[in-house]
Amino acid sequence: MSIFKTMLKWHWIEGLASFLIAGLGQVFLGESKKGLIIILTVYLATPFALLSALAISGYLFLPILGICSVLIMGVWLYSIWNALTYRA
Repeated sequence: MSIFKTMLKWHWIEGLASFLIAGLGQVFLGESKKGLIIILTVYLATPFALLSALAISGYLFLPILGICSVLIMGVWLYSIWNALTYRA
């Protein structure tokens, strides 16, 4: 019974927003600074790192792509979890 009470306290709309766009759930919850950092990390810093690696050397592109993919997945999952379990 306690797991259902815990699930009722979760922020489902914000979790769905973070599922669609990483960081959007934090913006909805009023944590705009954290949401903006997540959005900028996923949608600006990562492509910049990939383009820089490609411009420097083609040999760096695939390792950087792998690292960035793992980091994006981690930040995205953190964003969803943080939005779902937010406590004011």
